[in-house]
Amino acid sequence: LQVVKDLFDYDLFINMPVTKDHAGNKFTGTMKNLMGLNSRTHNRAKFHKPNWTTDPEAIAHLDTCIVDMNLPLKPALNIVDATEIIRTNGPMGPGELIKPGKIVAGVDRVAVDAYCASSVLGLKAEDIIAIRKAAERKLGRIDLSKVALREVRV
Repeated sequence: LQVVKDLFDYDLFINMPVTKDHAGNKFTGTMKNLMGLNSRTHNRAKFHKPNWTTDPEAIAHLDTCIVDMNLPLKPALNIVDATEIIRTNGPMGPGELIKPGKIVAGVDRVAVDAYCASSVLGLKAEDIIAIRKAAERKLGRIDLSKVALREVRV
């Protein structure tokens, strides 16, 4: 991993991704957003194997790298934009746009990603390798029945 050094000079780290479909692992959320803290060269050379959109082993490798990227970093808060997102053929598009009209926030990035994958994109959180592996590595909870959820309308 090559994490941008300046990140460690701040007192508070707030992660603010847009959730969406992803051509390879089918989901972008809080954990995948941290790939932007990795050097672009390292990201493309190490995280993305050939055929990363179709080869199950390459997709699993990408998801493992996403989880690894989250090991040294823990956001104090995750705020996910799920107001208008690409549901298919993401992130490049063109694809189907949906407008859930939601902002999802929480401190448990695995739970936030599990919620966004299941409740926003209609996926099974346990089918997303990064979410499942992050839960196995104790980065958070995948089981939303064990998380206090609250929906607020404004």
